[in-house]
Amino acid sequence: MKRLTITIIFLAIQLLIGLLIFYDTLLLLLVALLPAVISFVYLQIVLTRKKETIDRSNRKSYTPFIFFGLMIMSQLSIPLILIFYYSEPTGWIIYTIISSSAFTLSSLMTIFFIPLIYSREFSQEKVKMKRSVNAHDLMQPVSIIVPAYNEERNIRAILNSLLEVDYQNREVIVVDDGSTDKTYSIATEYKRHFPKGRFSVIRKQNGGKSSALNYGIRFAVGDIIVIIDADSIVERNTIKEVIREFQDSRVISIAGDCIVSNRVNFLSKCQALEYIISINVFRRAFGVLGLVLIVPGPLGAFRRKAMIERGLYDQDTRTEDFDVTLKLLKTGGIVSEISSKSYTHVPTTFKDLYKQKTRWNQGAFQTLFKHKDIMSSAKHGLIRIFLYPIKLLSLLVLPLFDIVLIVFTVQALLTNDFVFPIIWFALFMYFYSLLAIVAITSQKQKDWRLVLYIPFMSLVYRQFIDIIIIKSLFEILIQKYQNRLVSRRN
Repeated sequence: MKRLTITIIFLAIQLLIGLLIFYDTLLLLLVALLPAVISFVYLQIVLTRKKETIDRSNRKSYTPFIFFGLMIMSQLSIPLILIFYYSEPTGWIIYTIISSSAFTLSSLMTIFFIPLIYSREFSQEKVKMKRSVNAHDLMQPVSIIVPAYNEERNIRAILNSLLEVDYQNREVIVVDDGSTDKTYSIATEYKRHFPKGRFSVIRKQNGGKSSALNYGIRFAVGDIIVIIDADSIVERNTIKEVIREFQDSRVISIAGDCIVSNRVNFLSKCQALEYIISINVFRRAFGVLGLVLIVPGPLGAFRRKAMIERGLYDQDTRTEDFDVTLKLLKTGGIVSEISSKSYTHVPTTFKDLYKQKTRWNQGAFQTLFKHKDIMSSAKHGLIRIFLYPIKLLSLLVLPLFDIVLIVFTVQALLTNDFVFPIIWFALFMYFYSLLAIVAITSQKQKDWRLVLYIPFMSLVYRQFIDIIIIKSLFEILIQKYQNRLVSRRN
């Protein structure tokens, strides 16, 4: 009942906004809303009848193109409606198509994702996972691996936090990936602070994070592997939360929350809000399905056996965490989440943010292309139906649409038409405000000051990231083309 109420509220709000945009064309409003409403109903039918939140081993083939298909149908219908029923200039038709596209996408996000967060299944799973950890579970050996490369400024903080972790049967393995600073010597000092045999520092030649993690897993003895970045800090109860989640034998991997710790300027605070929205809205929604898309480097955990069976971390993408998560999801196991937090650093300059986002988005495209077989096999269930298409939608469609929207907004301003920019600024403000409110209310420590950064995220930050995404896509496509030419020559 709660889920239904929330869905009705969001639908009512979207209808009001839609009436503002399509005040003289109710048919266009209904067509623009159609993908979001049908997608939400479709998911609920799948969850209810096939119990996919509990058993994702169902191999029946559902259409994986529910989002793309409905959106394409919606956007093709709108120009036909305009042509047959209205005699308007071409510019007005283009404006209406763009308007309906924006409204369709925002509706899909609010009507589809947000009610899913508050769904009955999610509440039941959370109650279930709050059961206490028994003495036998606390004896499971856990190996904590900390990959480090030139982390002399951060290594003390993470090791101090691991000293405080409330779990006895653990070992900590620091993998120094060919650091040229004092990382190794500083980490070695901590041998005297940990119990004998529970702490080790391993040195290797620089080979990247994937190779460092794989090297550390080779020396690990724990049944559970916990990965923590060297520039992060974890909470005292983290390992107990991990063990509690792994009491469900279907869970093969766990993602922890990532919180920005260095909120020192405007840019880092925008990223703090971005992290909160990403985790508490989109990841929480997929957590209902046991389909957390990325087990992050700042805090993630795996069953050692499952990792070894899937070949550990590969080095053919720039986002090893995304790649290994998809590998594990394809086995049919559950990738879950915990509320324990890892406090991590983010870039504080546009230059550093550009480098980070370029690496992440290039790696995301590499990973999606690598695992494109998901779409050709019905055995992948909800990954095929929802997860993979939505990720493609967010990386391929949304950024391109945003750029087109900017162009038309500038054109409208140059022709002294201020209605178009005002409407869309209001829509984006509503969209981000809604996501921010839902996300912040999910936090134990609610920092409402972050809401002040929504206008900047709507008008500057989002476009900056969109440009990086588009640039990364073309770079990966060019790289794939060049590799294909080289392979043909050989």
